[in-house]
Amino acid sequence: MFIVTKLWRSDFGNVEDAIKESLTKLKLDYIDLYLIHWTTTYVDWDTCEVKGPPMYEVWKSMEAVCEAGLTKSIGVSNCNAMLFVDMYAGAKIKPVTNQIENYPYLAQTKLVNFTAKFGCTTTAYAPLGSPGFMKGNIL
Repeated sequence: MFIVTKLWRSDFGNVEDAIKESLTKLKLDYIDLYLIHWTTTYVDWDTCEVKGPPMYEVWKSMEAVCEAGLTKSIGVSNCNAMLFVDMYAGAKIKPVTNQIENYPYLAQTKLVNFTAKFGCTTTAYAPLGSPGFMKGNIL
């Protein structure tokens, strides 16, 4: 079994605590793949207040939990090309995958090809399509 879980944006400032909580809930010693979910710093749009650390700091914390053996590999989820390059540029441990919504009607070929050039695989979220994406019975 290959276990994957995600770091939610409310935990961007507490990566180690968040993964340890996941490990406790899963009753495991390590996770195979730990992803940053929605790789954007949290902003309260009503007040325009930045409420979270920048992604390069979050990535450094992801590297630390990987180096500590709490996860075997790290990656990103819903990461666009600009954010990917920004994180990749300063990374000691490179993202192994970018989990994105990907199916025949939303192939995101440019993003898939772009991250592949950096040795990063793509993991398809909703490979058969998101709810409501099709109005007919054709798949």
